[in-house]
Amino acid sequence: MGKVSIPPEVLLKEGSLTDEEFELMKKHTLFGRDILMSSRNLFNGAVDVAYAHHENIDGSGYPRGLLGHQLSQNTKIVAVADRYDAITSERVYQKGRTHMEAITILNKTASKQHLDASLTMGFVATLGVFPAGSIVELTSGEIAIVLSQNPQQRLRPQILVVRDSDKHPVTYRYLDLAEVETGPDGAPYKIKAMHHAGSFGIHLADFQTEITKAFG
Repeated sequence: MGKVSIPPEVLLKEGSLTDEEFELMKKHTLFGRDILMSSRNLFNGAVDVAYAHHENIDGSGYPRGLLGHQLSQNTKIVAVADRYDAITSERVYQKGRTHMEAITILNKTASKQHLDASLTMGFVATLGVFPAGSIVELTSGEIAIVLSQNPQQRLRPQILVVRDSDKHPVTYRYLDLAEVETGPDGAPYKIKAMHHAGSFGIHLADFQTEITKAFG
């Protein structure tokens, strides 16, 4: 919320921020708090989260350097989700990382007591190995979007195939890897790799209609 008050030349800058620019960027927590406080009938916890989601459990965060016991449960939860989003999202200054890279970073961050360790573990467990929205490559070479988990077979989710083995667009088709064991060539259908958001020109917004149909 507070980032609406950050000048675009800082918010959308490609490359590293100067010390002065970073100090200004950090003020989005204060700006967000003030914007939300000016609203009526708003849940107080939202104000607290906006102000404190960059605080760390060990007191090394900002803007107030609060310790873990001074942070609300809501704030600790959003801090984990916000960190994951920052790692995996495409930004003008960075390429989004894969889910596997993100959970590795989250676990390391929690071990340094910057994030709540138990909440981080719960967050990772909830997302699973292949979270919905992930771009994955099958052993056939085809590219697909993960639609949902199969709780009993977490390595075999439901997917939407959107690229052929040459990585060219194809007529979309749905596969439940828990039910489909082999591909047209008789080879086992498995996920062999995860790719960054935006890989192969795939953006989830372009597949909104098809994804909605899958859950219709």
